[in-house]
Amino acid sequence: MTGDAESKPFGLTVRELEYFELAFKSAELGVWEWDPRTREIAFDFWWPDLGSNALSSFHPDDWAAVEKALKDYLAGAHAYFECECRISTKEGNWIWCLIRGKVVARDKRDQPIQLMGIALDISASRQAAKARDEMLSIVAHDLRNPLATVVTLAAVLRRSGVEEEVVSEIEHAAKRMSRLIQDIVDVSRLEAGHFTIEQTRVPAGQILSEALVEQAHLAASGSLDLRMDAAPDLPHVWADHDRLLQVFENLIGNAIKCTQPNGRITLGARVDGNAVLFSVTDSGSGIESDHLARVFDRFWQAPTGRRRGAGLGLTIVKGIIDAHGGRVWVESQPGRGSTFRFTIPIAP
Repeated sequence: MTGDAESKPFGLTVRELEYFELAFKSAELGVWEWDPRTREIAFDFWWPDLGSNALSSFHPDDWAAVEKALKDYLAGAHAYFECECRISTKEGNWIWCLIRGKVVARDKRDQPIQLMGIALDISASRQAAKARDEMLSIVAHDLRNPLATVVTLAAVLRRSGVEEEVVSEIEHAAKRMSRLIQDIVDVSRLEAGHFTIEQTRVPAGQILSEALVEQAHLAASGSLDLRMDAAPDLPHVWADHDRLLQVFENLIGNAIKCTQPNGRITLGARVDGNAVLFSVTDSGSGIESDHLARVFDRFWQAPTGRRRGAGLGLTIVKGIIDAHGGRVWVESQPGRGSTFRFTIPIAP
């Protein structure tokens, strides 16, 4: 066994160390300690490929994500500290690791002084995810070509005098298929860690108005009242304009599916600290309390007896908001509607 048994690493006895060494080597796991005061991170002797102080071994492009994950965990946003990042081995190779842990010691002021957790080499799964992402991109491209032909031929049919209802149904089906293809690609990119956004200064009030105008026709077709109730003089947010519209498209579309005719959907926004708090509220059927924790899971749908889409929209919503550094959650009661809220940072 490597390491000095008499020093009792991590405060364990020799027998306990032997058990843990066998278990962690079998699972190919490493153990780490982190002192947030000194920013020193040490990996244990069960992972010989890494140096004793791994702080300098983190990929510089990933360190910001590591610190954000720690900040979110310490702020109470998650039950555990967790992130994926690249770490350099002694040979100078980069490996992708899943790092997960929690605070195990605090000082008299209740400030964290020690975190401990595990590290797992996920390089193989990351490479597989990348290959899948590339394959899906090729498939999506090949599927969009015939869809473009369908849309073009629909326009030809309209000019030829074919019934408008028939042409509209063709166009609607093509647009729905195009959106489904894009949703699958987005989810794949989220899972592979390749999802990117381009943030600029975006007027919060303007993006809300654009979302209302874009979805007004769909709401009207379902005999729904789509309105806006936002605070005046909203600031600019630091956001990807098109992705933010995609969030509203998914949330409003979801609200339309869950709201009966003559119902109401309200778009809201107000300043909340250093962010703008947006909301989409409906007067629909609501969500059971035991289902609230799963609404953002991919492919999950409430057990209503009929499918409403592919179950990817809310997963993508969460991915987009997370990429902006914001939060998204839902408040709902059965029979009393639902409110989806999310925050976007105010532009510097």
